[in-house]
Amino acid sequence: MTLPFSSKGGGEGTAQATVLASPGLFGTWPMIDFCRGYAYLVFVKNMLGEERADTHLEIKKIVDRQFQSNCK
Repeated sequence: MTLPFSSKGGGEGTAQATVLASPGLFGTWPMIDFCRGYAYLVFVKNMLGEERADTHLEIKKIVDRQFQSNCK
């Protein structure tokens, strides 16, 4: 599996993203974990601010326990 390249800044383009997330404004929380080989999309009815971020991180921790990491 090839991981996408991302910029570390300072002209270095050698870092690779291991997880991409883009919580949406309208209630979707997509997440792709390249190291563990899974993706998910959560639809939420209504939660705002830090509560949303904390909940998203807790969901990811639970899912991560089910998949072994393939990154070094």
